[in-house]
Amino acid sequence: MNSSAQSMPQSPKRLRNALFWFLGVGFIGFLDSVYLTVTRFIGEPVACGFFTGCEVVASSSYSAIAGIPISLFGALYYLFWMLLGVWYLDSRNPLFFTLLPLTSAGFVASLILTGIQLFVIDAICLYCVLSAASSTALFILSFVIRKAGSGETLATIHSPQI
Repeated sequence: MNSSAQSMPQSPKRLRNALFWFLGVGFIGFLDSVYLTVTRFIGEPVACGFFTGCEVVASSSYSAIAGIPISLFGALYYLFWMLLGVWYLDSRNPLFFTLLPLTSAGFVASLILTGIQLFVIDAICLYCVLSAASSTALFILSFVIRKAGSGETLATIHSPQI
């Protein structure tokens, strides 16, 4: 580790790391949701290996709102956060920190949808669990990012450290 990396304040380093985790988790959630959306639109069954709950959940009446797959809403949710994260890395606009509490919407939606899987449909979709885990991770990371980003000089966050 070079001396500038060792002298870098912990908070900007922590913020940068949390932002990259945030983007990575968002990407995983996006891919997961896109897969579910595409299979829904092309009429293919969800490949779930030896688990049978995926197709049960994906074909249930709870899998769409007004004919729009819930997974499409999820894909748009994750895309929004990925684009916002990249925008923040590029612009350092503090609006990003203001919008972070909105990750709670994805977290609450995941809790509700997981409850529907467990107690109403009585089946578990592994892809849905992955999406719920992703939205929960974004929610938790939003706290880390807000704490690490509070009072930061935004110019120090992006400085490359080799």
